Amino acid sequence: LVRDMIREKLNEEVWSSGAEDTQGVAVLTIIYDHHQRELNQRIIDIQHTNTHNGNVEILCNTHVHLDHHNCLETIILRGKGSNIENLSIEIGGLKGVKFSKLTRASRFE
Repeated sequence: LVRDMIREKLNEEVWSSGAEDTQGVAVLTIIYDHHQRELNQRIIDIQHTNTHNGNVEILCNTHVHLDHHNCLETIILRGKGSNIENLSIEIGGLKGVKFSKLTRASRFE
């Protein structure tokens, strides 16, 4: 437990003390209403734009249908911390996104 708490604190410090320059990995978890008009396409467009501009590399994307109205998606990202944060904010702010959480990770050397 103590080791995990120390690693969590170190990870927070890496992201907060220069996230704009730090290469990191993160998982963006979102839940959204798939009946929201064109929302799925906007999420895809944001991912493609950031990938093609070289801002963020999308390593994996998982899509799960939770029920008739809701989908859960996880997007594993790699890139500069500030670019990952911006992509997260952009997707999380879309109309129809009900939940958005970015889980940040860093390398421990």
